[in-house]
Amino acid sequence: MDVKKIQQAQFYYGNVSNVKPSGAQKSAEEVMKVDRIQSGQVNKPPTQEPKADRVEFSTQALSAYEQSRAQKIGEIQKNIQQGTYKINPPDISNKMLQESW
Repeated sequence: MDVKKIQQAQFYYGNVSNVKPSGAQKSAEEVMKVDRIQSGQVNKPPTQEPKADRVEFSTQALSAYEQSRAQKIGEIQKNIQQGTYKINPPDISNKMLQESW
């Protein structure tokens, strides 16, 4: 049987409650499901606003970060005062470029 004829019959008999779907009608329903899926007409859930990402640091992580940062700053200050701090211009320029991209 032609799919269009089956679909027309299904539309016509679809409002009758005591008519049981035949094998042809079930096939037509499956064809229609595939057509809806391929055309993107599947029941899609309503779109939701994207949730904002959030990061929370524990107090232990924050204090550990502050301690390590203070230690690094202390070492740099000590090297500057002793005159042993070396500036590496290529490293500085590379990091500046990385941050700008």
